[in-house]
Amino acid sequence: MNKKAVAVTLVVFAMLVSISAALVRGSNTVHITFNVKDVPNDGLEIVSPTHSEFSNMKSELLKKKQNVFSEDTTPAAVFIKNKSKKDVVAYILKWEVTRSDGRVETIVNSYSRPDILMGKKTYKDENLRASLVLRSNKARFFSLSESSAQGFEIGLGTEANNDSAASVGQAVGIGTSADIKSDDLAEVRSITVSIDGAFFDDGIFVGENNTRYFERTKAEINAKFDMLQDIKNRLKSGDKPSDVMKHLEDVSSALRAPESLIGPDEPVDVYNFFRKMYHNEVLQRRAIVGSDELLLNRVLLSTLDAWPILRKSDSTKD
Repeated sequence: MNKKAVAVTLVVFAMLVSISAALVRGSNTVHITFNVKDVPNDGLEIVSPTHSEFSNMKSELLKKKQNVFSEDTTPAAVFIKNKSKKDVVAYILKWEVTRSDGRVETIVNSYSRPDILMGKKTYKDENLRASLVLRSNKARFFSLSESSAQGFEIGLGTEANNDSAASVGQAVGIGTSADIKSDDLAEVRSITVSIDGAFFDDGIFVGENNTRYFERTKAEINAKFDMLQDIKNRLKSGDKPSDVMKHLEDVSSALRAPESLIGPDEPVDVYNFFRKMYHNEVLQRRAIVGSDELLLNRVLLSTLDAWPILRKSDSTKD
């Protein structure tokens, strides 16, 4: 590919696709401009109500999930398609809603399976009903007004449609969320939906990362990794299990961590919050297991070398 073709590709990748859509609500027609910003070069695409595929994808969803939303209403919603060969195990969606009076409301939703980014390999054998993993060759439905259909999955192409579903409340994530009621759509003039960041199951991150999702997710993973590495090194250097447990108590007591994450939080606060949480989890298991040596052996069952290295793709902004 010549340099000119590469430059054109990069321009297309960075563009906002802006199309006007007419949303029918009762006898009123509300014109909403949909802007989507996805990562097509990495296989992640947003299908908005203005896209030619949206109606067919919605029909496929209705075949499996009757009455999840009104068939004659086009919701303020999108499908997220994963056309890559890898699963997306953590991602963040950013909705920017512009109302008729010019006010802009930003709504951020994040979904993650940190255990997969910590080396878990058996998740593909699970029933993913309680997960919002974006599986390869699948699509999921996300909406600002149709919460009952949130997270439902359909297949792409010749892939058999999957009957799995997940509620946002069951997903683990760092971020904030809010719903826009259907009645409020009359006041909406434009909606911009962005995949601001996404982690594939091999640890590669794509997206513009304006929300610093990469740094915050990496901080969560590092908190667990650093604790395990600390335990491993102390035992290797000859510390007794009881001495290691005492060390964990001291670290937990000394950590200045927020009591909760309300998002979006600074990476250092995310790191301290989860490091304290992981330390306390080990300490709380002490009374149940009874033996410090047995407990630490169980804690170290995770093979740190098997954890994927979290890194940004070449297309991701620094």
